[in-house]
Amino acid sequence: MVRLELFPEDKIIGVFRGFQEGGMEFHADLVLPYRNEFQNIPMHGQFLLVQLESQEEAVLGRISSLSSDGKLSVGAGEEFNLRAMREHRAVPEDLREQYLKYRVNIRVLVGRA
Repeated sequence: MVRLELFPEDKIIGVFRGFQEGGMEFHADLVLPYRNEFQNIPMHGQFLLVQLESQEEAVLGRISSLSSDGKLSVGAGEEFNLRAMREHRAVPEDLREQYLKYRVNIRVLVGRA
C-alpha cells in the first residue's frame, strides 16, 4: 500500500505559532523565514496545509494576511531599506536571509485540531 506523505521535507516552509479565535472563525499564526522565491509567488489567498502534533494531524487554511518582520523590517533595518531604495541599491540577499522573516495569518478552513 502506498503511503501518502503530507509534509515532505522540501515543501516545509515555516513554523506554526498557534491558533486564535476571531468570532465565528479560527485563525492560525505562522512564521516563515525569508526565501527569495516568495517574491515570485502570489502569497495572499494561497492555501496551506499546517502540521500540528504529528504528521497525521493537520489543518487546511488560506493566507489572509502577510507582513514582514525581523530586524530588517523595523527601526534601523527599515531605515537601511529606505536608504537603499533612495540610492537605487539592492539589499544584499544574505542580509535578507539573516534578518527578514514573514508573519502569516491563515483562516482555518478544515482540519483536525
